[in-house]
Amino acid sequence: MKILWITKTYSNKHTGGTIVSYNYIKTLKSDNEVTILSIKNDIAKISFLKSYISFYRNLYQSFSQPYDYVFFDDHLSALALLFPRKKTIYFYHGNWPALLFTSITFFIKGIYLFPMCLIGMMFSNYIIFVNPYYQNLYKYICRNTLVLLNPVVQKNDNTSSIEKDNTKNKIILVGNIDARKYINLIDFLRWGKEKLSSFEFDLYGKVIDKNIEKQLRLYGVNIKGFVSKIPYKQYSFHMSFSKAENLPLSLFEALSDSIPCIYPFEKNYLPFQNKEGFFLYKDFNQCLEILFSKSLTHVDNSYIPKSYEANILSLFNYINK
Repeated sequence: MKILWITKTYSNKHTGGTIVSYNYIKTLKSDNEVTILSIKNDIAKISFLKSYISFYRNLYQSFSQPYDYVFFDDHLSALALLFPRKKTIYFYHGNWPALLFTSITFFIKGIYLFPMCLIGMMFSNYIIFVNPYYQNLYKYICRNTLVLLNPVVQKNDNTSSIEKDNTKNKIILVGNIDARKYINLIDFLRWGKEKLSSFEFDLYGKVIDKNIEKQLRLYGVNIKGFVSKIPYKQYSFHMSFSKAENLPLSLFEALSDSIPCIYPFEKNYLPFQNKEGFFLYKDFNQCLEILFSKSLTHVDNSYIPKSYEANILSLFNYINK
């Protein structure tokens, strides 16, 4: 098959939806002819203006190519309206509209990004959601929808095989350091300073906001930086304090390594609230109760896809049924 994949960033040096798209493209390339059209990538080192000019020049040229499928992710899915004669597929990794209300910056960005995502949903032939919550939220404006949970590919990582120290309560947090993801963690650490003395917090992620990093360090959080292989198995729990997410890849990565996960009580997590090993807290008191609970033993990760190949097979079976 001849496939065009349109994305903002094509890279394996990022997290979240970017790395998921990268892995889907890599898998599709093994059996198909795949053309990648991106604004940013790991190879081209050109200016912002030139990258956009090059992107739209290549986009124009793609209209005359005999592609069997055109894939999109991110807000560039709005370009689906330019491919009315092609089979268009949009992978939705976003977390709108919740993201609008996390900061002034995201509210301003959302004024144009959120409508572009909605346009993509309306004009794409197939919308692939990575979370059943968002499928239910947007199904009324979509033509065809399918839920494909993000796969977790087990990595050969010697550090993750190290046995955790059961005498310590070590907590792992994953995600780039900014206010959206960690301002609530700072409040939690301030609130429970004495109660949390027996816990150790390690954070893996790039520093986006140095002020947030400084505050986290003041409360004793160990900043580990960005790493390609995260040693979940060394930890007792994986936690999140983010104000807005879709379904973090780190959640499934931790569960796949049988690490209990503790997340804020938000609607996007409700489809998984009854899964063993996944706990939701409504406030800091409940969060603390979960941390001190002795029942965090068994983790159910049987529903997490183990390969991109299986997901792609499910996708094309759905399209061609």
